[in-house]
Amino acid sequence: MAQVVKYIIRLSVLATLFAHYTLHPADATSSPLTAVNPLYWYSPMQKKIFKLIMKKTLEDHIQNIARLLDTMRNILSTQQTLAHSCASAEAQEAYQILTQTPYDDDLERMHPLTSQYLRGQALVQQIFQGENPSQTYETVNDVVTYLYTLATREVNHPLDDFTLVVIDGELITTPTQSFQVPIKKLFLWLKQSPSCYPRISTHFPHFKIQQFGLDLSNPQLRSASGAPTKKLHLLFGQLTETTFFFKPEGHGLRGARHFLLHSGGYIISRIRKISLLRSLFKVASDDHPSFRNEVIPQIIMKIFKELLALIERSASQRNAIMKRIRHHGISEMITTLNLYSTQELNPSVAQLITTFTTSLQLIYNDTTLSCRIGHEIICTAEKMVSNS
Repeated sequence: MAQVVKYIIRLSVLATLFAHYTLHPADATSSPLTAVNPLYWYSPMQKKIFKLIMKKTLEDHIQNIARLLDTMRNILSTQQTLAHSCASAEAQEAYQILTQTPYDDDLERMHPLTSQYLRGQALVQQIFQGENPSQTYETVNDVVTYLYTLATREVNHPLDDFTLVVIDGELITTPTQSFQVPIKKLFLWLKQSPSCYPRISTHFPHFKIQQFGLDLSNPQLRSASGAPTKKLHLLFGQLTETTFFFKPEGHGLRGARHFLLHSGGYIISRIRKISLLRSLFKVASDDHPSFRNEVIPQIIMKIFKELLALIERSASQRNAIMKRIRHHGISEMITTLNLYSTQELNPSVAQLITTFTTSLQLIYNDTTLSCRIGHEIICTAEKMVSNS
């Protein structure tokens, strides 16, 4: 009841301010201060009352953030379970097939997806060892199916849309040999494919790199289905000297049909970010359980903004920080909070920061936080070696 009364009072004050502004335009324009600070119209006592009513107390903030942290843990911890029921039928079928152990060594008798995965696994091993298998639609599809399988096994649930980031490693020793993990060799092998071409992309814009598209469907074969879940295109690129990304997409940019379908997919990706449009067009949000892209989950962003409001009073500084967060994501959140944690903070606020960062370390692998942007899948090159 107290909360209801508080909100009613706040709305009343806002209504009074709005009425004053609209009924007294001469007063509102008499000084540039009034354009940005409605409190200019009121006496010092009125200002104090206004601030007291409209500003949340520290305790309110702390309680709200604690509730949000509980919500974040519940949402992200149940995502794996929800993905099994929320994913598309194609993604669920691909997951069931690709996570099963083959019962037979005969590729001809296996499910086509399983044989694609095993052929892709063998091709990746050859590429790692310095060989150069021919780049055909079939071999490229096999490698992309292998990457898709690696991603699904990493998160242990079906995937409809994802970005896989692979971090190169140092010298790796296997039972048969020692070698530098050559993810760049895989990148160059894909880049040499006849169906590969440079293309524009809205993914990872702050890296300012040349990205590449690779069409997976042979235009001469109408029945070609591409990679699992009907992905007919692979977007990929080199983010840093040791980090690469691979993103299967529905369509590329070559050919009028593919260009139009890709443009439609881009429009849908923009709609995902606006709740009103999502409801209107019945489109899932970026936080859908079977999506794992380089987008910061809304609940994580909301908690960070609440924490930032408590530890940084300067609006311009908060805006500068949020600009960096939009570019560098969760890794920048961790860096920022670690910097503020060295300052003298309210003990309750300091505890919330610790809880938030610890929760992120548990939800995501601790070793990936230093380069994590959002909800993308991050895999080390060592894991690729062990799976190939």
